[in-house]
Amino acid sequence: MAVPSRILRIAIPSPVLHYFDYFPPLDASHQELEIGIRIKVPFRSRNIIGILVAIVTDSSIPSCKLRHAQSYIDENPLIPKSLMRLFLWAVKYYHAPPGEVFFTALPQQLRQGRILKSPTILKWFLSSKGKNLIHDLAILSKAPRQKQLLKLLHQHPEGLSIAQIKAKLGSCQSSLSNLSTKGWIENRESPITAVRDKQFFGEKIIFQLTIEQKTTVSAVLANQMKFQPFLLQGVTGSGKTEVYLEIISEIIAKKKQALILVPEIGLTPQILARFYNRFKCPIGILHSSLNTKERLDTWVAALKGIIPIIIGTRSAIWAPLQNLGVIIIDEEHDPSFKQQEGFRYHARDLAVIRAHQANIPIILGTATPSLESLENAKRKRYQPLQLPQRVGTAKMPRVRLIDIRSSNLEVGISPEMLSSLQNHVKQGNQALLFINRRGFAITLICSNCGFAIPCQYCDSYMVVHQQNYHLCCHHCGYKSSIPTKCPQCTYPILHPQGLGTEQVEIGLRHFFPNTKIIRIDRDTTRKKGAFNKIFEDIHSRKYQILIGTQMLAKGHDYPNLTLVGILDADQMLFSSNFRSSERMIQLITQLIGRSGRGNKPGEVLIQTRYPEHPLLQSLINYGYDYSAELILKERYQAKLPPYRYLALLRAKSLDANTSILFLEDSRNIIMELDPKGMVTLLGPVSASMERQGNYYHAQLLLQGSSRDYLQQLLSLWIPKLVFLKTARKVHWSIDVDPINLI
Repeated sequence: MAVPSRILRIAIPSPVLHYFDYFPPLDASHQELEIGIRIKVPFRSRNIIGILVAIVTDSSIPSCKLRHAQSYIDENPLIPKSLMRLFLWAVKYYHAPPGEVFFTALPQQLRQGRILKSPTILKWFLSSKGKNLIHDLAILSKAPRQKQLLKLLHQHPEGLSIAQIKAKLGSCQSSLSNLSTKGWIENRESPITAVRDKQFFGEKIIFQLTIEQKTTVSAVLANQMKFQPFLLQGVTGSGKTEVYLEIISEIIAKKKQALILVPEIGLTPQILARFYNRFKCPIGILHSSLNTKERLDTWVAALKGIIPIIIGTRSAIWAPLQNLGVIIIDEEHDPSFKQQEGFRYHARDLAVIRAHQANIPIILGTATPSLESLENAKRKRYQPLQLPQRVGTAKMPRVRLIDIRSSNLEVGISPEMLSSLQNHVKQGNQALLFINRRGFAITLICSNCGFAIPCQYCDSYMVVHQQNYHLCCHHCGYKSSIPTKCPQCTYPILHPQGLGTEQVEIGLRHFFPNTKIIRIDRDTTRKKGAFNKIFEDIHSRKYQILIGTQMLAKGHDYPNLTLVGILDADQMLFSSNFRSSERMIQLITQLIGRSGRGNKPGEVLIQTRYPEHPLLQSLINYGYDYSAELILKERYQAKLPPYRYLALLRAKSLDANTSILFLEDSRNIIMELDPKGMVTLLGPVSASMERQGNYYHAQLLLQGSSRDYLQQLLSLWIPKLVFLKTARKVHWSIDVDPINLI
């Protein structure tokens, strides 16, 4: 039998670091195959789904050992050519298993082989019975909302979704239910199709942009036909979103698409509302809280060009938009853009690569640029744009440090901060108290022997959660009941140690019994839509005092908030992570930006036991840019990013010695590959929290002055690690450009 001339190179969802070669299916015609389709292939003893990434004529595997693929699933590419280039780049740069990279992007149903269909949406229509009654609605005189709903559906024979009905009439679930029970309306799945241009783009809404905003918009639009990264640094409240909207309006008017990345799910509803108010077109959202159908429908609609705008978190970088005109990274400094498990990519960096491949502009917006972006602007890789003033009459708040070394604190609050809080509440304003630690207390400590209750599986302590009355490890998730006596000496008195958001909430309810107080952290926002509901309640001034973690520091606009209190700035001052200083000035600057964004003056109080600390002093007295420049000088002297390039080899095993042995073997290999020592090796060392989730963690850090040389070395080194005997006993991974070394 003749050997097929074509060989299919396929990415398979497995941890293997290479692609797999197959002959075409035996019964396949000689159709013109397109890269990016799914193919069913035999793999070991089962059939699985793979992605076609190339068609070649030669393979390193002998022809006698190559197997035939089973069948083609798609006729047209599931991954467009423009996105395929990004996948291939990511596989090479991050040295990740190709299958893991490709299948990261696909919705679950497509990974399982579902045939690609146009997305559908559940819409409500008038039934035939309802159409007969539409001209005689007197029977609904006592049900005005049902009457409104029938009239609305009569005006829209194409049907309306729940979201569209809610936008017109507000929440009316009971009216829908009652009319459906009567048989006057009905719902059914309808395909989502592209709408006409007039509907698609809507009427252009004119914003009264400031001179700085107009200059920024003009600079970006002047470069809309080529690759150009812009670092848009605007103080909080300077109107960066208005700039985004104006630019996107011009882009989609040319029938191109826009991709907007935000760091947190919590930011999506806020920015989405602004976009819905501006654009009369479908807007897709992509984030981890979507159910499988929502994710699939949005993904397919993006692929088919139905959606011109996608807003999403980190994973939205893989949205299959085929006609991109601009990419926007909001809060570009945020570490949430870095994936910390599995395929460890950085969405911001990939966005820059995607913009380069698509030859389009990209905007990196923030009030607190990452040090990498600042350095790129210095080297003229990014064009800097500035919005130095808040829009309108809003002014930056007054900021003060409170020395708490001799203060008598009540639930972590000094008398001075409590007095200021009382004044702002009395004036009818809102206040935000920030503590970046959820739970009630850091741990429980025995009053007799001092024993602190540890996690059974980690080198950490169990955090007290008063609301659900349990202990929880915030690293592995292990939970246990709160003991009634010391596990070590059986003494019956255990004291909570340290402060968390729950404890602050309980204390403030004692001080302000008649004031509405809300706690916002991961525990109170777990349910779908919870944060959106809280955000709406805050804007409607249902709550006066907000207590929360860093969730509240990220880009949210609270126009009635006039006081921000940072309860413990010191926990950010002393950390073994080399990025802690950068994170601290970013977080404090972002928190400062939450205050005084409306017409009322704002105030920010920062509690500390180290008011003379140089970093605090430089930030308060000279601002973010000055402080960032000081940290950049320290990084340069320490030979750390952005002046050096890093790769981190991590290993974990069921005993401490095994991980270290694997890393020592790995170090020996790289020393052979790099005899001149052009890359500095640090380690192997145990991780700062060695035991986590019952595994012992260790790491080996590679530090190079040349990104290209480090990449070449990694491409030679990583394939050799697979064949180490010690590799069989550990779980290992490589992290290129790590943001956390502890």
